[in-house]
Amino acid sequence: MYPVEIRSASTLREFEAMYAQRWTVLRHPLKMECSLQPNQPLDSLEQTAYHLIAVCNQAIVGSARLCHLTPTLGSLSYVAVSIEFQRQGVGTRLVQALLDQARLDGLSQVRVMARADTISFYERFDFRAQGDVIYYLGIAHQFMLCQLSSAASISSSTP
Repeated sequence: MYPVEIRSASTLREFEAMYAQRWTVLRHPLKMECSLQPNQPLDSLEQTAYHLIAVCNQAIVGSARLCHLTPTLGSLSYVAVSIEFQRQGVGTRLVQALLDQARLDGLSQVRVMARADTISFYERFDFRAQGDVIYYLGIAHQFMLCQLSSAASISSSTP
């Protein structure tokens, strides 16, 4: 397996490739329409959210986003790892990097709307279920909240 680099998406080309990768992992299996363009200009995206990508052999194999909802609350979303790279620590590295960024930004909490089959993954980062299970796009989801002051730091030895 080749090494995987985790870094911010920074160019329009990277954003386009990230949206394509995200659609392939999260939306194509649901037979959703292909929408690869951001809803807002690149400059606006860079100011309102952190978009991380996982890159292997110049291809984006993972992505995730952190948005600031309030001065103390962030939202983690669109965590997507290409199937051939799942269960190799890529998702862990993406989430950990965004939680570290949230701490640097002074956020005290981060929330995620997790698909039911990913709840145990987020629990490893000290996310805790909030409220009832909801159905979004026909899939069971659970809102989860992580208190950053008490959140565990998970290190991964996966390159």
